[in-house]
Amino acid sequence: MITVIGGVEISIKVKTLVPEKGEGKKEGTVNEIKTVCGGGGFNIAGNLAASGQEAALISAVGKDILGRAALEELKEAGVDTRGVAVLSGVTPVKTEILNILGDAEFTGEDKGLLQRITPEVIDAGRELIAASDIVVIDGKIPADSIRYAAELCEKEEGKRIFFDPGSVEGSGRAAELTGSFHGVMPGRMEAEAMTGGSILSEDQLMEAGSLLTGRGVSKIIITMKGGGLYYKEGMTEGILRPERVLSFADTSGAGDVVSAAVAEGAALGLDIEETAKRAMKRAADFLAALEDKKPI
Repeated sequence: MITVIGGVEISIKVKTLVPEKGEGKKEGTVNEIKTVCGGGGFNIAGNLAASGQEAALISAVGKDILGRAALEELKEAGVDTRGVAVLSGVTPVKTEILNILGDAEFTGEDKGLLQRITPEVIDAGRELIAASDIVVIDGKIPADSIRYAAELCEKEEGKRIFFDPGSVEGSGRAAELTGSFHGVMPGRMEAEAMTGGSILSEDQLMEAGSLLTGRGVSKIIITMKGGGLYYKEGMTEGILRPERVLSFADTSGAGDVVSAAVAEGAALGLDIEETAKRAMKRAADFLAALEDKKPI
């Protein structure tokens, strides 16, 4: 089993369309609104379950309708939700106002319950962690919770920890724990925060990979928005580029698809190159589906 420790967040996206004009038509603002369940923990666990892996989630949701909806969606996906605490308060919500091109003009986020994924919540899911060979940690949870989860895993021999920073801030929360991670899956900017150097070229990607390897990380996948991914394990490293260039601006969730594929690859005993190829294909399929559906 693979246990994911991370957040559940409701995403609300509002896109303002160009109002129709013409005889008999009133001018006005037309909005498209899309609400989806997400968050690093939610997405990674859901993707693992969808690929046939036994997956569990340790997280927290509110006692509101959004929290109940997220919990039901996880259960329907086949995720073990015994580690999801239902707490008083509002399930985290991220609201984005998008322009015609799909770029975010405004973003607002309520992270309240993310801060309540405490060591106590993680400890309540100790049974799930003990039953798992692999634990994936979402960097959006509090720093003390990341540290506690890592320490809990290290007490049990053979437990492999994978870390997805989730944000530049997430990279900083785990700065002192890098050597505890078997694998890391940062984006380019998150990898810069983890290594302290710029990553603007292939040579700099390889420098970052070598630095992380030197700190004790075995498997490294660095994603580049719209530009593929870099992979490294031991002396094996490479860069994969996408076959299809996508114009769709919003790539939210693609990194979580990659992280799930990396954890799954480790569970299946795949080498880093095969893992990277699977991760690349799944991310490309995910983004192509978004492009083809033309969501907001």
